[in-house]
Amino acid sequence: MNNLFPNAEDSRGFNWVGTTYDGTSIGSVIQEIENAGESIYNDDPDFKIVINPSCRAQILEYNNTQENSSLGLNDYTLDMNSDGTYDTSTFLAQLEAAGCIVEKGFE
Repeated sequence: MNNLFPNAEDSRGFNWVGTTYDGTSIGSVIQEIENAGESIYNDDPDFKIVINPSCRAQILEYNNTQENSSLGLNDYTLDMNSDGTYDTSTFLAQLEAAGCIVEKGFE
C-alpha cells in the first residue's frame, strides 16, 4: 500500500482524479493511504473467502459483468447492519450461491 500506482500516475483510473463527494482532494486521499501503508488494515477481517476453481470462475464472471457496466465502478452493494457491521452484498451472495466458503462476522 506504499505505492498505489507503481506503473506511473497516468495509470490511475478516472475515479482516482479530482475530489471526493465532500471536496477532499483525491491526491490527499492517495497520500493518506500510502502513508498508512499496511497499517490501514486492522487485524480482524470482515470476511474470509476460500477461493477454489469454481469460486475463481464466479469472481471472473462477476468482474466481467461489472466491467461492462460503468467500467466496474458501480458495483458497491455491501449493506451495513444497524450495529455498524457489514453483512451482505450481491457479490458475497453470488459467491455463496456458487458454493464458495464465505465466513463473516469476525470480531
